Amino acid sequence: MPLKSILWILVSLVFLFYSFKHPFYALLFSMFEYFTHPQFRWWGRALPDINYAYIISIICLISFAIHYKRLKYDVPWKKKSSLPVLILFWVNMIFVWKFHSINMLRTKQALIDFFELIIFYFIFLNTLTDKKKINYVLLFLILGHFFFSYEAWGKHLTHGRLEGVGGVDSRNSNHLAMNIVAVTPLLGTYYLYGSKYEKIISIISAPFILNTMILCNSRGGFLGLLFSVVIYLFYCTKKDLKKIIPVLLIGAILFMYLTDERFWNRMKTLETYHQERSAVSRLHYWKGALKMSKDYPFGGGFKAFVEVGQFYTPWLVEVEHRKKNVHNTILYTLTSWGYMGAFLFIIFIFQNYTYLIKARKIARMFNDKKFEYLSIALISGFSGFWLSAMFGVREQSVLLYWLSATSAAMYNVLRNQLTNTSKSNVT
Repeated sequence: MPLKSILWILVSLVFLFYSFKHPFYALLFSMFEYFTHPQFRWWGRALPDINYAYIISIICLISFAIHYKRLKYDVPWKKKSSLPVLILFWVNMIFVWKFHSINMLRTKQALIDFFELIIFYFIFLNTLTDKKKINYVLLFLILGHFFFSYEAWGKHLTHGRLEGVGGVDSRNSNHLAMNIVAVTPLLGTYYLYGSKYEKIISIISAPFILNTMILCNSRGGFLGLLFSVVIYLFYCTKKDLKKIIPVLLIGAILFMYLTDERFWNRMKTLETYHQERSAVSRLHYWKGALKMSKDYPFGGGFKAFVEVGQFYTPWLVEVEHRKKNVHNTILYTLTSWGYMGAFLFIIFIFQNYTYLIKARKIARMFNDKKFEYLSIALISGFSGFWLSAMFGVREQSVLLYWLSATSAAMYNVLRNQLTNTSKSNVT
């Protein structure tokens, strides 16, 4: 058996042991499986071919059920979250599946997958009960993407782009780039306001993660990265800009050093998108999706545009000789789950911003620079992610729901700190 297989088993056994001591470790176990998914690695062939993610999700539920009373005691405040909106979205999915889905079998599977995301959102929300746990989850995200970057090192590129590296739902170069955009702002924040060990993790991870971003050669990802920087600067105070701008300049210099001519040749097509076939075709697919939504106001179920989109963009299908997705998360949601689904999904997006903006405000009241800028990092990461997602489909991205639940948990933890402080001042 390969050494990497043995190491994976040993680490998994450690996580398994601690998972029954506290569900937080079960969450980390699920994240570990996502980042190291054995079936996608050559060394995974030496392991039993079973659904590890499903088994670990059951372990999470068992651990959560065992420790629920203690967790409930640890979280005495009334939590704010996007859980009600996500449940309504899922109910709408059931309605579409039952009465309007074009492919009932694939839509049913999408229902099951989304229900799993809701379960993990719920467990994340109720398990991340203090700043320490939130901090560990965010660091784990950085380390997970550092692992992806390690795998990308020296990997053969497909048509000049990195393919086949990432999580279960992000092995496409565009999808991996979007995930990196969401995580990258955390690197600078930990370098500026983290502990000694967090700074070391940030310094070591940054060049590798940025290099992987470049290897993805994603135009949407590049735009998202630039946008996240703009948003980060927008929320910074003038006093802190003196510390932040030098770090951004170092990051920009490192990014420029790692890029090559191939990367910039692809980015130049952003200036002449009307001459680039894939960019022009996306505009037509978006128009086709809007036309389709008029015929399918309730949506057509999972990947409905792939099923019937050729009737709304027939000449594009003839040119490209294959059916394609709509390449826009909001329009994908609109064509799949209808106007109601798109409306609920947009509410879900804006709720995340609301929680993070409020969390930043409370952190500033306590002069907690670390969590003030972690909330800004998540705001800017979300912003870059969503701009990138306008050129791809990330409605059921695992990372999206992890970060969303973490954002709500951060707000609840800080709000609870504010409540306890107010009570102590009164007494």
